[in-house]
Amino acid sequence: MNKRLSAILARIVSLLLMAFMLLPIGCSNVNEQTASAGTEQSDESSEVNSTEQFTDQPTSEPTEDAARASTRQPTLAPTSTPSASPTYITIPTNSPIPTARPTNTATVNPTSKPTATPKPSAAPTSTPKPTATPKPTATATPKPTATATPKPTATATPKPTATPKPTSTPKPTSAPNQGTSETIHWNPSWRYADRSVIHTGSATLYHTSAAHPKHITVCVNAGHGTAGGTSVYTLCHPDGSPKVTGGSTSAGSVYATAVSSGTVLLDGTSEAAATLSLAKKLKALLLNYGFDVLMIRESSDVQLDNVARTVMANNIADCHIALHYDSSTTDKGMFVCNVAQVPSYLNMEPVKSHHLQHEALASCMIAGARSGGMKIYGSGSFEFDLTQTSYSTIPSANIEVGDRASDISSSGQYAVAEALVLGILRYFGG
Repeated sequence: MNKRLSAILARIVSLLLMAFMLLPIGCSNVNEQTASAGTEQSDESSEVNSTEQFTDQPTSEPTEDAARASTRQPTLAPTSTPSASPTYITIPTNSPIPTARPTNTATVNPTSKPTATPKPSAAPTSTPKPTATPKPTATATPKPTATATPKPTATATPKPTATPKPTSTPKPTSAPNQGTSETIHWNPSWRYADRSVIHTGSATLYHTSAAHPKHITVCVNAGHGTAGGTSVYTLCHPDGSPKVTGGSTSAGSVYATAVSSGTVLLDGTSEAAATLSLAKKLKALLLNYGFDVLMIRESSDVQLDNVARTVMANNIADCHIALHYDSSTTDKGMFVCNVAQVPSYLNMEPVKSHHLQHEALASCMIAGARSGGMKIYGSGSFEFDLTQTSYSTIPSANIEVGDRASDISSSGQYAVAEALVLGILRYFGG
């Protein structure tokens, strides 16, 4: 029993001594850790805590003897005051390790202010929002510049001039005595102007510069040559009565083609082209003789129908000469379309008031052609009910200068033109 008690007491003394020795060491360690900004709390602090826990805990087997022995515990003084590094005492391995105290009961040095354990940075690191991946900029693929394929220049195929070009163009006896000229436009106030359906075109009035002007205007009308003339119609007579004879429009018709297309000569020349060529030659000769000339058509097309041509001549000229080629193919010669001797027709105005003038001009034209050596067909005069004579208020003659087989060379047409001038001179006495 004594041995056991002695062993217990020795153990208690040993533990107390170790507790007293370790207490300043633990406080020193805590102060050192606090001075170093609390950067290291590792094995040393855990060792101090373990030692402090150990000194505060009762032994595993308390007895009455142990209690009595504690009352007789001598006051122990440290043998020496540590001046340098504290002495670390190793706890025997066979000593029971006390149960760890709660972490909030750690004993600190009362002489030093407790160093607040630095709290970890409470600023929560916000989870950065994922940066939206920028949409790739859609690079517009440049459209290929459409290189416009140049359209081939349309070379206008010139309309073949039906009139054959002669090797040498004979000129009139003298240069044309052409002075000034003026354009004649349509006047809707003219008598019978309301019977026309095509009248947007114009004519040209040429004044002679001859030394002895006659102050007479001759209208030269190259037959045909109006685009669209076959698709519209005009009244055959101003009063709307039917035709009394046939021709390009049959007898009994009330309406006639505004302007027919004409025939085609055997060499392929259109009647419109042949009459235009002849009209230009006749114009030059008339100017030389001192006449003024109203040219109804000077190109392949004039927008004036047969009624408009006649009405314009009535108001500008002193006589009206229309040029045509017959559709026969025998080269039968020249003839004039004279007024039809039908009572109803002769009693219709303006034929009633002017048919004698038409007949006189027709006779002069045939006489002049004969004197000029022209071939004349039959008597040279045949009766027709034509739009031209039906609307004319001045002397008017529609002349078939030849047919499809006639000579339309330049020299041949100059001969015809000379013969026509002779007829006009005969009519005007001079």
